[in-house]
Amino acid sequence: GDVYKRQGINAEYGGDKFFQVTLTGCQGCVVGGSSSATVTLWEDDYTMAFSSPTYTVTETESTFNLSITIMASQPLFTAGPNPEITVSTSDGTAISGSDYTARTTTFRFNSGDSSATFTVPILGDTISEPTETFTVSLSSPVGLKVGSPSSTTVTILDNDARLIRVSHPRVLEGGDARAFEHEIVLQNLTFVVSLSGPAVAGSSVVYATADGTANSLDYMSVNGTHNFTAGETSFSVVVPIIADYDQEPTETVFLNILSFTGSLKTDDDTNGVGLIVNDDYKAFGVHGVVRGELRINNREIA
Repeated sequence: GDVYKRQGINAEYGGDKFFQVTLTGCQGCVVGGSSSATVTLWEDDYTMAFSSPTYTVTETESTFNLSITIMASQPLFTAGPNPEITVSTSDGTAISGSDYTARTTTFRFNSGDSSATFTVPILGDTISEPTETFTVSLSSPVGLKVGSPSSTTVTILDNDARLIRVSHPRVLEGGDARAFEHEIVLQNLTFVVSLSGPAVAGSSVVYATADGTANSLDYMSVNGTHNFTAGETSFSVVVPIIADYDQEPTETVFLNILSFTGSLKTDDDTNGVGLIVNDDYKAFGVHGVVRGELRINNREIA
């Protein structure tokens, strides 16, 4: 029978491998043509993957290209058919045609290649939108394998985000808590939180008061979350003021934006400062009560 010899093979990287097949010991027969042949084993243990599992870009008013890199586990070395792989996009919350241009490309690699660049056009606009995403994936490998990460998520940040502003209100402290207890009219410090343009659905802010020179003896703390409806531009936060009869300077309380979601942004001037103006002024009088201060012959008694 025929006898053949072959070179040992393994599953490690190193390019194509081959072994030789040789005909020997032919009795009663004639070997036609060549008595040996080379068998080539094409390398298929290479892997191809994205260089990063995520990409983040900020939208502009005009279209630009996002470059996404796919990389081989090591430089390709093959004498067989060119390895190839397909890269394609798919919608997430970002929609092709509105936020980016859908693409599908098949890359074919030559020996020595180790990477390829896939470009996706990101479409610009002047519309305020929430942060959006789409996915780019690998598929249909030939002569290689899909590695990890096999897909990457592209996040598009909106550059038309609405700027958050908090107003700077002021209010008189309120009625005298000792002399006119039955007539006290508590005052409110009303902050207005506004946006530079209509909100998009999914936008929200978390807010809270914070002491300035005023403290818990001067106002009641407030905090909360406001979820904007589409098209909304502002809302109010009411902070109750605690009345007293003490003479004190004008005091401050802050309303701070702690966090937000959606197509919003803040800057150094976002937070608001409210003023609580003292109205407990002493006055000179004879035999009378003036804002809770009992004075007789211009001497303070109580």
